[in-house]
Amino acid sequence: MSGYRRCLSIRHFNTSSTLLNAVAATRTSTAPSLSTFIRSGRRVLSEDDRRRTTSFNRRTNAVTERVQQVRDERRSLIERHRGAIEGSEQKDLQSIIEMIEFNSYTTNAQLENVLYMLNKNPSALNTLNDRQLSILIQAGGDAAQNVSFHYRKTYVEKLWQKAAERKADIGILSYNARIQANIDNRVKQNVVEILQELSAADINADEHTFCLLAKLYAYEGQTAGILNIIEILKEQNLPATQPLFESLVYSFAYNNEDERVKTICQSLSSNPAINVPLLYIAAATAKARVTKDIDEVLKILVDIPKSANFDRKEHASKILGIIVVLLENGVKGVVPKLQHYLYFDHARGSIPYSHFAEKAAFKLFKYGNEAGALELFPVLDYHSKIKLREFFVEQLKQSVFSSPEKAVELADIFREGQIFTKPLARIVQYAYFENKRIFPFYQKFIESSEFKEFEGRSHLYYPLIVNLCSQISALNPGTSERQQLFTQLFDIVTKCQLSELISRKIADVLESEGL
Repeated sequence: MSGYRRCLSIRHFNTSSTLLNAVAATRTSTAPSLSTFIRSGRRVLSEDDRRRTTSFNRRTNAVTERVQQVRDERRSLIERHRGAIEGSEQKDLQSIIEMIEFNSYTTNAQLENVLYMLNKNPSALNTLNDRQLSILIQAGGDAAQNVSFHYRKTYVEKLWQKAAERKADIGILSYNARIQANIDNRVKQNVVEILQELSAADINADEHTFCLLAKLYAYEGQTAGILNIIEILKEQNLPATQPLFESLVYSFAYNNEDERVKTICQSLSSNPAINVPLLYIAAATAKARVTKDIDEVLKILVDIPKSANFDRKEHASKILGIIVVLLENGVKGVVPKLQHYLYFDHARGSIPYSHFAEKAAFKLFKYGNEAGALELFPVLDYHSKIKLREFFVEQLKQSVFSSPEKAVELADIFREGQIFTKPLARIVQYAYFENKRIFPFYQKFIESSEFKEFEGRSHLYYPLIVNLCSQISALNPGTSERQQLFTQLFDIVTKCQLSELISRKIADVLESEGL
């Protein structure tokens, strides 16, 4: 509870800090009053209770960070055994819930299966407790990483509607899960309406609820709303947790109030229950989303004090999140500038396996941000690179069905990104295998820098020679265009040792010209 003395009590925010006192004295906007929907019931805690609460929060925050850290490791393990895991039968909601808990990951098929089961047997919802229902709701959030936002949103809405109709055991865990899923799915939510709904359902908001509501305010830059929540927490003697402080500094950074960000981070730096680097990372994330300027992000990160013991491995996923936000906004040169803050496996020269980073690279490329995907590619782990290379090869194969110009553009992107050294040569080969007309792609190939390495291989000129001969034969004798084609043909022939077949082809053309 020592955190209250430093940051929660708005009117007693570290009296030596004029900026923190100014937060309470001069609010830039007025948040709607939330006290109407919050039950009064101030609990007076003893000093022992306060110590236990502080100790508990410290352990909880450490565990939360550790859970976040091992998720990618779990997913990596699950990917290796996915066949056996998904081979188990999922005939009822209980088994699906267990699978979701084990995987921390859901697919489109699983979400469809849940809705199908509920349509077939709606009473199954009444067999679930609040925790189990919350797991089903969370399945429609970031757990379904490869499912579209639209379908995830539809899933959560339908599931909630069915649970309400069946009067299922909807408690605070389910409400929190719905708020979090809607945040994950970019659904706009109103804090006052959420509290009204909780009040109507006779359900008390808990610490996690207030942290989620603070996050909603933070994404809108409504600092006054977060301060209102802080006051309510103090009145209710509810402990303030790490996410609440992150939302506060995020909101200040969102509004470009950098000095207030520094003041709050410094005032909380001596609190052992607070992970100070995460506060700076939250502010940097806000800067990335609002300013789309890598230098503004770096200004925040370089202020992380050495005493805070910034752990690259512990905060790797958060830094990757900042990188992806900047890349999605078209910022270039992001990875080299933020590479210092990434955790690297120096033996392999890459970051550890990250499902988030792998998915982000795929998403960037699919949505037309090829430069962003290729900037992220070099730091990915070996297995992610293999998957992406296979995907890039498939994209090259598909390019032969488009125009040669688009194929060349894609090849240039891959060559500059050092994914393939000779992508145009690959495209010519793929066009041949697909029985497509290769010359439009071949012509681009011989005009490119790739062909310089092959100039000594005379057989590679044969398609061009045959094409020139065909063009000459199709033109009327004596035209200037035909003369230009002859000149080009003779220049190429002087470089080549011609086969008998090609020599005969040229002889036929010359004979038709009367030479």
